[in-house]
Formats: sequence, structure tokens, C-alpha cells
Amino acid sequence: MTFPMKIPLRSTLLTLFLPVTFLATHAFAETVAAPGADEALHRAVIGTWLYEQNAGIASVAMYTTYREDGSAIQLIKTKFMLKKATGVWIENRWSIQNGALHLTTLRFRAHNEDAKIDLGESVRQLLSVDDREMRYQLRDKERKEAKAAGLPDDVQKMIDELSKK
Repeated sequence: MTFPMKIPLRSTLLTLFLPVTFLATHAFAETVAAPGADEALHRAVIGTWLYEQNAGIASVAMYTTYREDGSAIQLIKTKFMLKKATGVWIENRWSIQNGALHLTTLRFRAHNEDAKIDLGESVRQLLSVDDREMRYQLRDKERKEAKAAGLPDDVQKMIDELSKK
């Protein structure tokens, strides 16, 4: 007596959907890399963006202002429990190449002298950018930033203070 071969459901689903996922990803990559796409992404990225993360006892808010001339200023504001918020001010150059946002750190200043920032380039593979949200892949993790209406007064104060240090 022979029995039909059993194929696990997971293997079947992967076999069916991986090609579809690959094709969708490949089509998106071609759209982003299309002629003129980098210029459109450059225009869409200009402005101030906010990335926030709250881990209960600590919170991080990263404000990045991308300027039309390719310069960018970041302020990373951290707050631990009831302690005073501290910041790191970072000056960058940025560009869009083949649908990826290249950010090169030029210099930084921090409230905490122990702060370490890599002077070099980070590459964010853009997934989508519109007038409210920027989604990208950074070190195998998807992140999103919200378009900010402007900088809060306390953040602007930190920028002014740290940029003159």
C-alpha cells in the first residue's frame, strides 16, 4: 500500500508566495531606480523628519532636517526617566543614489562627552516617501519617520547650544 507524499503547508505557501514577493520587490526597486526617480525622492525628502522610540524608562527623538543643498542637521534627544534630556547634534551631507538615502556624518557635538558617533556613511534604502511619512530599510530593519511641522522650542534650543560648542 502506498501513501501520498505529505507536503507541509508552510513549504507549499513559501513555494507559492516567494516568487510573488520577489517580483513585487523587484518591480518596486525598478520604480525607485527609474530615471528621474532620484530627483523626485530628493525633493520629497527635503524638510524636517522625526523618528521616535519609547522604551518605557527611556525615550529617543531624532529630528533630521534635510536641506535642498545636500546638507542636513540632526538632533538626537534622549531622556532617561526623571533626568534632564540630553542631546547630540550632528552635521551631515546627504544625497539620493539609486533610490537610497546616503547620509555622511561630518561632525558632531554632545552634552555627554562619552557619546560616540560613527563618522562615516550610512545608507537607508528608501521604501516610500510622501508628505507625511518616510519608510526605509536600515541594517535589515524597517523604520519610519514622520514629517515634522517644525522643531519644538526645546529641540531648537539644544541645536543652538550644541552647534556653538
